Amino acid sequence: MKQLYIYIRFKFYYVSLKMKTLFLFTCLLLLFEVGESWVWGGSSWYGTTTTSICQNQKLTLHCGHGRVIKIRHANYGRTNYFTCPRGNLHTDDCESSDTKEIVKKRCNGRRKCTLTATNSIFGNPCHGTTKYLEVTFKCIHDDEKRSLKNVK
Repeated sequence: MKQLYIYIRFKFYYVSLKMKTLFLFTCLLLLFEVGESWVWGGSSWYGTTTTSICQNQKLTLHCGHGRVIKIRHANYGRTNYFTCPRGNLHTDDCESSDTKEIVKKRCNGRRKCTLTATNSIFGNPCHGTTKYLEVTFKCIHDDEKRSLKNVK
């Protein structure tokens, strides 16, 4: 009986050690990703980060040392009912055509930029509907910024 107890206890510690190792590995991967670019609440796929904020909120895009922001896509409006689900949700077919150019002018080629999702900046593409700003960006090497358009 004592041998069974020792075996079970050993197995528990072995499994516990494996779980701790997996947790540490996951944390290191996340830390590596954060070194590349970060936003609160964003998701990353192949070095491109997508994030969104609700109307009247602020968003900060940030790239690590030696990297700058390159905007891939941006929309202020509403294209689904899941993002920012509170407020007036009259439509999910609402896009501001100028959003990408406005965000590019404010952020492209910079290491960090802060955006505010408001009608005064992006216009009001769908009156009476609560909107959100969705931005997809990539952090590129600083020496690649010559290829960016609209860099200030």
